[in-house]
Amino acid sequence: MQKKLILDNSLIAEDFFEDYQLIGVQALVTPTVFCTEMKAKLGFSFKRIPQNDPTITFFVDKKSGLGIPGTLFENIPMEAKVHFGFYRFEIPFSNSDILLYENKKSDYLLIKELPEIDYLFLMSLEHYEYNNQPFIHWLSLLSSVKDCCYLDIDTLGESKTNLLF
Repeated sequence: MQKKLILDNSLIAEDFFEDYQLIGVQALVTPTVFCTEMKAKLGFSFKRIPQNDPTITFFVDKKSGLGIPGTLFENIPMEAKVHFGFYRFEIPFSNSDILLYENKKSDYLLIKELPEIDYLFLMSLEHYEYNNQPFIHWLSLLSSVKDCCYLDIDTLGESKTNLLF
């Protein structure tokens, strides 16, 4: 008899997010422009790490393109693999970093519970202050940032596991 091993992402997520703060940002600019402004104005040099991009497979009901109306082949759910941008800033003289996720890609969301949020910052609680001000204060000073707010990780559904890499 063969045993099945089941990985429970909810337990992993609970441990992973225990000491982290999540910040949501509304910014109507591309990730490159956003990161460039953060480097220029705040000195945070975020680096893109494509191999760690969260990749989610979405199934969408669209015309399959087979062109056989009135048959089973008329509407076949199609698979769309979407890569959401992942960026990292390593905090100097520390073993910590600040993670930046792109929440929107075309019509898809990394965290479906947050449709109004463009970017997500994930950082350890010990580093959410910069020059004696909360990190969110500095973000709000950027011209590309429309709005930013703290988010309660516990209120997010299963999609918060998309932030695990």
